[in-house]
Amino acid sequence: MNRLTRTNYFLQIMPLIGLICCFSTSLHADTTVQSKSQLVQVPNVVLESQQQRIQVVDRVTPSVVAIYNTEQRGGGSGVLIDENGFGITNYHVVASMLRTRSGFGGLSDGQRYDLRVLGIDPIGDVAMFQLTGRDSFPWSMLGDSDLVSVGDTAIALGNPFSLTEDENPTLTLGLVTGVHRYQWGVKGNLTYSDCIQIDAPINPGNSGGPLYNESGEVIGINGRISINTRGRFNVGFGYAITTNQIRRFIPLLRAGGLAQHGSFEATVQEDRNMVVIDKIRSAGPAYLAGLRRGDRILAIDTTPVVSSNHFVSLLGTYPGYWNLFVDFERDGKSGRTVVPLRPVAPKLRSQYSPDGLANGQEVDRVIRAFRKAVGIKAQDSLATKYQWHACRTYDDAMRSTWKTLDAYDVQATEEGSLLLQEYDQEGEPARLLEVDAQQIQVLDHDDRRGSDVRSFERRVLSVMHLVYQRLFQPEDSLNSIALYHDGANVDYRLDDGIESPVDMFFANELAGVEIISSDVEELFSPLDKGAVVRLAFDTKTHELRRAVIWHEQAGTLGTMYFSDYQSVSGVRLPQTIHVRGQGYRYSDMMSDWKVLP
Repeated sequence: MNRLTRTNYFLQIMPLIGLICCFSTSLHADTTVQSKSQLVQVPNVVLESQQQRIQVVDRVTPSVVAIYNTEQRGGGSGVLIDENGFGITNYHVVASMLRTRSGFGGLSDGQRYDLRVLGIDPIGDVAMFQLTGRDSFPWSMLGDSDLVSVGDTAIALGNPFSLTEDENPTLTLGLVTGVHRYQWGVKGNLTYSDCIQIDAPINPGNSGGPLYNESGEVIGINGRISINTRGRFNVGFGYAITTNQIRRFIPLLRAGGLAQHGSFEATVQEDRNMVVIDKIRSAGPAYLAGLRRGDRILAIDTTPVVSSNHFVSLLGTYPGYWNLFVDFERDGKSGRTVVPLRPVAPKLRSQYSPDGLANGQEVDRVIRAFRKAVGIKAQDSLATKYQWHACRTYDDAMRSTWKTLDAYDVQATEEGSLLLQEYDQEGEPARLLEVDAQQIQVLDHDDRRGSDVRSFERRVLSVMHLVYQRLFQPEDSLNSIALYHDGANVDYRLDDGIESPVDMFFANELAGVEIISSDVEELFSPLDKGAVVRLAFDTKTHELRRAVIWHEQAGTLGTMYFSDYQSVSGVRLPQTIHVRGQGYRYSDMMSDWKVLP
């Protein structure tokens, strides 16, 4: 076809091409209009979800804190968790403020309030603070982080890049992209065990701020990000410390203490898809609780262990001294035991001294709650006499020989000590013991000469004196014996309501008996030669549940369990005391309290 012919051809078909283009354009325009119409018609469920999210954010925003140092420079974020101004943040946010332990906290009302740093957890990268300057503060509720799943909504609020010039936090939105993650720390500190991974943007300044679920419950504290190797820029993943881990440390942090995480003193490895103990220290808590090399670990605190990494990740979320509930398998038999974790001190550049004022306030709060719960009025002096009907065994009898002792008579002297009269099997008076805060003196009826007392028995009686004088005497004596608030623990008891120390049981011996747990608050007091006594109070009933005699080197030396509280002249007192030595039963005591006229 020559050039002229081609030109004539195109001239002839141009109208047809125009019609086709017009038709095509018309179709495209109609489709676009329809598409825009569909975008405008948003389903009601989406609009309702959006409105609910806005309402949640409006509700929780007043509790989000922008943290500043004494020079009022931005350092990070935090969140208030009760109306008294107590809040949670990261340790690395307040680490530079520890010299003065003071700073400022900005809230969405536009005001900055005085901030006081309380307890710290360098290993877990958590710290507690308190704001002052108002009668009450807005606060957010802590949720159950064990219920968090991949795909859940993740709402992060905080102060990235110090953008909160008006004290209103910045919000970022995303999803939970991983759970049970583990992020290594630096020289043992700032370790994120069993943490939550999210894709909501977290940047410098977000540290210490809350991570919310779609209901407005705090499920974590944001603190770490995965960053580009060439700069501190978020590459898509952030990590939050779970609230359930933080809960275990809150009582100690609130009391101004230095948190210590727990050590199992045994390592595990995977063998044919099983998590088994491959190394165990003979004097460590796992060994003393009855576990051995080759035991398969099934669960800790009822959480199934799926891998060796999972075990390490879970273990890192527990404080020192925690009584860790462990399910295991040996030679085809399932068993369970309680491992009191040995504390591991964090590594700090300078010495940290606990906040004595905060600690003293928490000690008094716990004791007053106990006294109120059992019915002791402010200035009551409870003069008592009671008998211990005990069946006991000694450690040098190798757990096999039981010796029955009829009774002790116990009463308080005017000097504040305890006088214990021991009787033999014929009912005749035997040893007479006088117990005070410093010593136990054994007196002879004839010439009042002293005699030896077994070290374990001495400690048990010292604990009884401590309990009596510190808890049942008037408040004037509250400062007579040193007590410190040292956090929370878990108390295990059989479901028949009888307090029972759990050393080690196999499934066929349990016969379907379930073991339940209850949170307690702990106080501790120094005892002789490197030992302390740890008193555990139920956080619901405020009753004394347990006294543990703990040694710095040997771990748990003995445990006393108090149960069966009954009213005696208007005061509720424990009627039963179970005493266990290290791995064996020492005695079961039944007490008969009588209030003296």
